[in-house]
Amino acid sequence: MSAPVQPHRVRKSLSVERTFSEDLATEAACLALFPELLSALETRLGRQSLEEAPSRGFVKVRFDDFTTTTAEAPMVGLDREGLTTLLRTAWARGARPVRLLGVGLGFRSQRMPQRQLPLPYGAPNWSVARRR
Repeated sequence: MSAPVQPHRVRKSLSVERTFSEDLATEAACLALFPELLSALETRLGRQSLEEAPSRGFVKVRFDDFTTTTAEAPMVGLDREGLTTLLRTAWARGARPVRLLGVGLGFRSQRMPQRQLPLPYGAPNWSVARRR
């Protein structure tokens, strides 16, 4: 007999979103409901046993014409003020009624560091440019 498979995946993000039966007509309407989403995200975050701290926050807005935009920024932890600023930024991109709001946090694994891939052999070394 073989051992059971025990999959382990590193969480890349944690989010909550809500689709509204009636579109939110204004930025003020979005801002009024946003604390409810933040509380739901905080609850989900509290239930997780995370290996990494959040490294970015993001807000997703889907407008009544089904266009979608996401605003994101570097963030440590659940920064309510920072996420609210991202909501304002995302809403301003469409400035029209909203069908869906989402908010979340992204995680960057420290176990797998980001690396720059090497340039192909013979590629110019742009960082060594000199002026005479």
